[in-house]
Amino acid sequence: MANKSKDFIFFPLLSIILVGAFAVGLGVIFMLLEHYGPSPKVGHDEVPLLIIVLGMALVIFVPGIAALLEKRTQIK
Repeated sequence: MANKSKDFIFFPLLSIILVGAFAVGLGVIFMLLEHYGPSPKVGHDEVPLLIIVLGMALVIFVPGIAALLEKRTQIK
């Protein structure tokens, strides 16, 4: 019984830490791409192309991969 009570605390904390680490890592990647990536001038503004491409890839591919994995693991 003592193991189960530890799990009630351990798994939520582990999930919070993992999501936070993912968010920080993604933020660092976006900052590095903004600083070191190519930014062509469009009018008077610089457009960070790699950030746009990475953001679009995340928006499109993450739900797509999740849908494929869900379909693959569904019980028939």
